[in-house]
Amino acid sequence: MDLLPPDLQFLIQSFLDPSDIVSLRMTCKSFHLASQQRTVWLTALHHVCIDHGTFMPSFPFENMSVKELEHAALSPSRLVDRLRNDSHEDALEPKRVLPFEPLDSEAQPYSCNRLCLVPGGRFLFTKSTRNGHIALWDLRNVGTGEEMPWLPIAMIDDGRLIIMDACPTADGTGLLLSTYYSLYPSSSDTPVVIYEIYPSAPNPEFRWKGKLNINALIDLNSSPGGRFVFLNGMGDIILWNLATNDSITWEPPAESIQELFLMDHYLIILSSVDITMWEIPIFRKDPVKRCDGDLKRRSEDDSFGSSQPKWKHTLNYTLNYPTFSEPAIFSVPSSWWPSSGDVAIGVVPAENTSEDKMAFFLLESGPTPSWDRPRVRIVSFVGLSNLSRVHDLRLCNNNFCQRWRSDDDIVITLMSTPSRTDGFESECVAITRSIFSGPTEDFDFCPVSGRLVIITEDCKLCVMDFVAPPT
Repeated sequence: MDLLPPDLQFLIQSFLDPSDIVSLRMTCKSFHLASQQRTVWLTALHHVCIDHGTFMPSFPFENMSVKELEHAALSPSRLVDRLRNDSHEDALEPKRVLPFEPLDSEAQPYSCNRLCLVPGGRFLFTKSTRNGHIALWDLRNVGTGEEMPWLPIAMIDDGRLIIMDACPTADGTGLLLSTYYSLYPSSSDTPVVIYEIYPSAPNPEFRWKGKLNINALIDLNSSPGGRFVFLNGMGDIILWNLATNDSITWEPPAESIQELFLMDHYLIILSSVDITMWEIPIFRKDPVKRCDGDLKRRSEDDSFGSSQPKWKHTLNYTLNYPTFSEPAIFSVPSSWWPSSGDVAIGVVPAENTSEDKMAFFLLESGPTPSWDRPRVRIVSFVGLSNLSRVHDLRLCNNNFCQRWRSDDDIVITLMSTPSRTDGFESECVAITRSIFSGPTEDFDFCPVSGRLVIITEDCKLCVMDFVAPPT
């Protein structure tokens, strides 16, 4: 190994997971020296961000030391090791609780009731309880040792807006924040407003990008680049391409829709009995050329047409639950889910079942995706009950990471991702750990950085890191 040229040693390490790079450095002196090079960990962290669906500007790559790059790249595997190996009797203790007593724009103690932590753990959206403003905070990186600022880096001065979701811009360097207006109860139309911001810019500011009125809004899902799907109270689906300001309303054939989400230019609908997938023409890169039928286009002020687009129906799969009854809760992929990853859909059984189990249905990605028959993985849990809130699904070091509330506990569950050699049905046992116990107004957890942010019962922010900072 010592005879290998340095370029070849760097090339070999560029194909390895960060933990494998650490193992390789133990084999000989030349690999030990090669693994200390900056380019090795720049590449490794870049791959970690892509594989985990992380907001890349969370990490100031060019300004990070080799030690900081290595720490950030290894954080997902170190978090998994802690969850697997630490004592399971009590809640997992954070490695540090960060002192964070922020101020609002009038230099008053800040309080909030809603938050959204951007994957990467650095940028945080909050909604103030004092004036209702929406703020963006820079919490700094877990491994850099920088102090967090006491003032937000940008604000939206409109107290009527409510935070819904955040997704990356098409180039991956900015954020699209989905909000809606909280109007008086008699109003049936809900204006949804999208803002764009580039947090790493010298002077970041929110810019208004678009607005769409949704009648009796129930649910929203977004995907990178500004593609949105909404479900309204009448069971209609509204799809909106922000880049072209095209939107379509559709009365889907599915009944009793439980969840819906977007993956690239596909819409996936989950009901209590089946999974259906539809190819959406306006979400293609060349929608007019490649649509499968008539496409009704509209601008924001136009009325919807009565004709329905003839979308291509690519999957209709009846849900089979080998070990438990009909579903009660669905877990869908985060809007940050990597485009190269298999699409995973989690299904929790109805309450009062005798078994704590969850089924994952996996739709294979790739140039020739296999969607005729999803693979199924049955996951067994221990002591998971009384679910009150389920967050979207994330990835953490080759594991599915499910974040949820159970009674007053914030719970993290890890389930190993199946390989394509596992067959169409497989089973595994999940690792479930409580990471916080007590009443909270809201919370979010980033598995890439191991950072938990909660809003306490008295509406104060608390930031906790579950991966130790570099020494």
